[in-house]
Amino acid sequence: MFKQVAEIISYNIFQMDGLKYIIPLSETKEKVIHEEISLFDEDDDAEAVTWVTKPGKRVKVMNWSKNKMEFFDKELA
Repeated sequence: MFKQVAEIISYNIFQMDGLKYIIPLSETKEKVIHEEISLFDEDDDAEAVTWVTKPGKRVKVMNWSKNKMEFFDKELA
């Protein structure tokens, strides 16, 4: 278990968000505005604002024993 924890910490320091297993700052939030048009002449049209989170890019690491790049979270799924 200590080896797994140490591995996650080392990857977190060098190249990934260790809680989400994504590249740091690759997750984005978008503001989506839904406007509702009124049938009557009112100046204050209602707007509904929602935030949509787009997932970040998955981290790939080098598996030196197989000599190829692999997704870090493939064993966790």
